[in-house]
Amino acid sequence: GATDLGGNFVADPLFIDVVPTWSPEGRELAFARSIQRNGEWEGTALYRIAAGGGQPELVFKLNLDTPFLVYPKMAWTTADRLVVSVGHPDPDFPTNGLWTVGLDGSAPRHLAAATDPDRGYPLLLAVSPAGDAALTIDLAAVLDIFAPSAGLSLIDLDTGTRTALDAPPPAGDPAPPSGATFSPDGASVLVAFGA
Repeated sequence: GATDLGGNFVADPLFIDVVPTWSPEGRELAFARSIQRNGEWEGTALYRIAAGGGQPELVFKLNLDTPFLVYPKMAWTTADRLVVSVGHPDPDFPTNGLWTVGLDGSAPRHLAAATDPDRGYPLLLAVSPAGDAALTIDLAAVLDIFAPSAGLSLIDLDTGTRTALDAPPPAGDPAPPSGATFSPDGASVLVAFGA
């Protein structure tokens, strides 16, 4: 370990775990981890761990030198795949967008990137109950409260096909969606606007 400028103990390596998500059956968790060793970042990787604790198992290394790439969340689709929203600090970075990867690290796939530089890349909001579609919002709709639309899309997790959802903000309320989710049967999407 080491001490910071205030004399506080800082572990080395330092593990920062974020965006945990439950497996569909509730027996495991997956999360993104950024590691700092000897003052240097080692990037971002996905891990899984039994719900009761234990040693985490590496699933996939997203990047070797940039921390905190998973934003705002990730989700379990089925018993053997994760959907991950990757956001590099550079909004034009080619790997930004929606990814899927097997729990054994197999078949990483960049499903959706920015289709319009003004709209930005898609951010994950939810995965359908059947695990076959992702509900996303464009980065621009989150950053620009005066965006002309909610920037919501459905992305087919098998084909990567993106279908824009028509969900304009209510009149007089330019705020982006404050939340969105699938109905329990996956047939509808509920979108909330405002604070």
